[in-house]
Amino acid sequence: MHYRLILAVIVLSLFASLLSAQVAEHHRFVNPDNEWSVLYWDFFSPNTTTIRYRFTEDSVQIGDQYYFTMEENREETGDNWHALTSYYREESGKVYTHQYGNEYEVYDFTLNVPDSFSLEILGEPDFFMLTNNVEDITFQDQVTRKRLTMSCYSDPENWHHHWIQGIGDIDLGPFGSSCLYDVNSKLLCFYYQGNLVYTSDFDTCFRTSTKDIIKDHDVKIFPNPATDKIFIQTELSFTEVSIFNALGKIMLSSEQFGDGVDVSNLPHGLYYIRLTNADNKFATLTFSKF
Repeated sequence: MHYRLILAVIVLSLFASLLSAQVAEHHRFVNPDNEWSVLYWDFFSPNTTTIRYRFTEDSVQIGDQYYFTMEENREETGDNWHALTSYYREESGKVYTHQYGNEYEVYDFTLNVPDSFSLEILGEPDFFMLTNNVEDITFQDQVTRKRLTMSCYSDPENWHHHWIQGIGDIDLGPFGSSCLYDVNSKLLCFYYQGNLVYTSDFDTCFRTSTKDIIKDHDVKIFPNPATDKIFIQTELSFTEVSIFNALGKIMLSSEQFGDGVDVSNLPHGLYYIRLTNADNKFATLTFSKF
């Protein structure tokens, strides 16, 4: 009986160690099992593109450190991957990248309120972030990950980023955060071992501008810039209007827009308005809110 008890304890200990190792793998950012799908757009046109990212299986030595190379794929499926000149390593919850001949810290998932984080890769000492909140969150794979809400010191009320342990910045994508207002990217989806873990508020993991049905003369919005309302002038038939901010976050959506769209409560800035028809095709325009 005594030996059976010892054996049971050993088995449970091994199972706990294996489970802990599996969770640790999910929490690794620099992991060849990870894949990101990131949307990019032009600020002054409806053109968009999506790029998939992952890390190579093998590491490369730069100086006295070993890094994994980031790869990109501009196709929705297939193995047409191309290596980038972006190298990453991870150590004790901190992620580093080697670019421009130097190493920079990209993420620190060990931060707690009210720790600060310097955006070294931008090369400006004034760009740093504050940790506003730290919590645990569970996504579709049922793995609990740490989520950090970070704010830019230059504009802490309006400029926030959300870091997820093992995923990175879910507002911009895997390459890290920025406190610049001209960033034009958005993380659409994140996969681990080919399984979907995270999706954004967009309805797709791969979007290109080929679905846009707009021509310059087909749809007009006015006034632009807007203060209270914007009006849509078109002979085409649309069933829904949605407005997104510069980070791709949906700000409002309506099926009633014949009398204009009320934008009076939107903060000042650049926005995208998307008009969708019954066939789920859409037109995209930009406008400014003053």
